Amino acid sequence: PCVETAIDCSAVEPTNACFEIVANPEFEGCCQEIPIVCSGDDLCQVYSCDETIGCVVDDKVCTPESCFVTNAAFTEVPGCNPATGSCSYTAKDCFTPTCETNGCDVDLNECVVIHEDNCACECSPTICESFDCVDGKCVSDP
Repeated sequence: PCVETAIDCSAVEPTNACFEIVANPEFEGCCQEIPIVCSGDDLCQVYSCDETIGCVVDDKVCTPESCFVTNAAFTEVPGCNPATGSCSYTAKDCFTPTCETNGCDVDLNECVVIHEDNCACECSPTICESFDCVDGKCVSDP
């Protein structure tokens, strides 16, 4: 007479580290390969599986559009709101001294400065760094 022996599923190797071998509930004595579910509760983390090492956890990458930066209020994972998992951005700070106007060049993703012709300068090195003040106007150094 034949005697059936159940297979020890723990002795069977999976295809790669993203699978595990378990007993097949439909066919007694058989094993089946199922994918490992890599997950977690941190909304600012990305959970994935690497075939050689198994589950991998990486920080979510928040990439701002031109003239924006990741919101400094969220520092654990730069720019990621831990309550929602969404990326948060603020406009790039292009603050300039009194004698200049400012803005952000979207194509260059850089702050740009325009020296005003009719500004009321205080003529201090911190206000008109490379400019002289003549009759209350900023004038470039020759």
